[in-house]
Amino acid sequence: MREVLAIAPTRVDLAGASLDLWPLSQLFARAATVNVGISIYARATIEVSPCNRFIIESCDQKQRLSVSREELGQGPLPLIGSIIRAIYPSKLPPLKITTECDSPRGAGLGGSSSLAIALLAGIARMRAEFDSFSLSEEEMVRIVANIEAQVIKAPTGTQDQWGALRGQLNAICYDSNGERVYTSSGPLLKALSQRILLCFSGQSRDSAVNNWDLYKKIFDAEAEASSQMAAIAKLGAMAAQEAIEGQDCSKLLAISRTEWQHRTKLLPAVQTEKVRQIIRAAEEVGIHLARVCGAGGGGAIVFFAEPEKIPSVVQAISRAGAEVLDGSVASSGLSVEAR
Repeated sequence: MREVLAIAPTRVDLAGASLDLWPLSQLFARAATVNVGISIYARATIEVSPCNRFIIESCDQKQRLSVSREELGQGPLPLIGSIIRAIYPSKLPPLKITTECDSPRGAGLGGSSSLAIALLAGIARMRAEFDSFSLSEEEMVRIVANIEAQVIKAPTGTQDQWGALRGQLNAICYDSNGERVYTSSGPLLKALSQRILLCFSGQSRDSAVNNWDLYKKIFDAEAEASSQMAAIAKLGAMAAQEAIEGQDCSKLLAISRTEWQHRTKLLPAVQTEKVRQIIRAAEEVGIHLARVCGAGGGGAIVFFAEPEKIPSVVQAISRAGAEVLDGSVASSGLSVEAR
């Protein structure tokens, strides 16, 4: 084996986002998050280094490092270095790692988590050439979430990692026993893929800022914030039931639209003025739903419209200054190939 190539999709959240941030899911009964994998991918290529140092190259960030094991996780590209240190023993030969993410930086599509999942899976596969190492999905999600929290020094969730692992349509349900993830590839997934359109607002967002603002509102027991979050949790559970059992696209999108209204009341900063302008332009043409991806404050926007209206929506949002992204629903999740 010369190298390992790992590829993982990003995701769009449809309902119950932020509930994947522990321990928010434990504060609201029957909490759930629903997301759909997107064919905007993160890739990691792993091979044995040609020298006695780790070579790390990020194509999209235009960074190239040559570091010792002791230097991993320090300076640029800390997420990549920290993942290597977490699961790759010092007794094994150094690696050469090349990464690339199709998602615009700050888009809110979970690109960094998708990259982390791809990288973790690729390194695990390379390590398996030397010993019997393997990781379960649950272990991968927890390792990545923990390392991300260490790197950004802020709360992190798990829905991005599940979107990367599974692709398709995911309902992540929470209770005191942990997370239960249901993945669907039925008629609902096809209906969503026929109606989805993605764009980038041109404004990067900072998820850590909005997530921390949410934490403060909830744990300071602000009554309005708690009320809005309870409604979001209830709608997330309804969306999860629809995704798992109902397979009703119109109903799921209606739930997502109502949930988005609560989210904008909870965190008004989730929409910038430019985002509002882009969404208004799409609404004038006729859409079922528009919502900002991730924690908002800029980033990507997802639209759902009837297939025959998609070309008109593209024209409208382009005139409003949005960059249309080449991505649809991902029909599969993480892929790891040894070559």
